[in-house]
Amino acid sequence: MKKGFTLVETLAVVTVIVLIGLITVPAISKSLESNRKKLFAETIEQIVESVKIYRAENGITEQNIVYDIKNDVNIEYSKKNKIKSGRVRIVNSTYQIVNISNDEYCANGTLDNLVIKDGECRSTESE
Repeated sequence: MKKGFTLVETLAVVTVIVLIGLITVPAISKSLESNRKKLFAETIEQIVESVKIYRAENGITEQNIVYDIKNDVNIEYSKKNKIKSGRVRIVNSTYQIVNISNDEYCANGTLDNLVIKDGECRSTESE
């Protein structure tokens, strides 16, 4: 009696492994993408909180103002998460996110209605 697997049995096992891979890899990839977007959205929430803290600590009450993430407010959180550019605009007590980008995603809107798109921010919005 011979020990081992026949060629057909080996091919069947390899086929099953390949099918399992074809099913699971896209699901895992989609999950990772979703988690990256969630992390980006959480980073934006932290940026807005940092702007609120900055305003409170410096006694700023002006309502129609724009904060450039790179130049106006020292936001350590955004540097750790590689935020490249963007602005937080305050209009009538509403914090608006304008073209905040990390080179992978671009965000615009408010915290309640945040739109995150793939890719860099392309529009050049005037102040």
